Amino acid sequence: MAESNGADSPKKSGAKKTNAKKAKAKTSPNRASEPPPPPASRFTAPKEDLPYGMHVPNNGSANGKPRTSLSDLAMIGVAVLALVGFGLVYMDQRESREQERSFQAWERLTAPVAGQAGKSEAMDYLHSTGHDLTFLALTDAVMKDIQAPGIALAGARIQRTDFRNGKLAGALFEDSVFVQTDFRAADLAGAQFTRARMNEVSFASSNLRKAVFDGTVLTAISFADADLEGASFKSATLEGLNLAGVDFTKADLS
Repeated sequence: MAESNGADSPKKSGAKKTNAKKAKAKTSPNRASEPPPPPASRFTAPKEDLPYGMHVPNNGSANGKPRTSLSDLAMIGVAVLALVGFGLVYMDQRESREQERSFQAWERLTAPVAGQAGKSEAMDYLHSTGHDLTFLALTDAVMKDIQAPGIALAGARIQRTDFRNGKLAGALFEDSVFVQTDFRAADLAGAQFTRARMNEVSFASSNLRKAVFDGTVLTAISFADADLEGASFKSATLEGLNLAGVDFTKADLS
């Protein structure tokens, strides 16, 4: 009996170890039996959610940033060329319109039509756009209230024209000829009339401060109530002038 007990003891101990392992296996998670995790998707968003013409690169990158294809670049190039072409056409049309407007202004300004006839507006436009108005010929034109300070009318031939109340400070009338011209109440401060010839011109009540009449021939001119402070008449020829109420303060009559 003693031998039998000694022989059975190792078997019993081995059985106990096997049972313990089985119990441990039951209590611990079986990692081998769990299903594997799904593979990481190569797409960050479905194609229908992306902007038109763009796609997510199928290169396994983690960031999934969209890239521009050759077709996209071609479309962009076509759009840029279309915009450039439109801009060139617009600029060409704009230049054509400006040229047409300038031509119409010149035609209106020099037309032999007495009175207003849009001449004042035409001169304003040509002056503001930098057109050369030297040697301009004006006859029977109404330029009343014109706004053209600094206008250059050198060498002009002006007769029977009305510049009353005009804003012509700093205007250039060098070597011009004026016959029966009305500058009453006009602002001609600093205007240049050097070597001009004037006959029957009225500057009554006008502002002629620091105006220059050097070498000018003035015949039958009215300066009544004009402000000639600081004006210059060096070497000027003066005949039949109306100087009633004229302010010659600091004027140079040498």
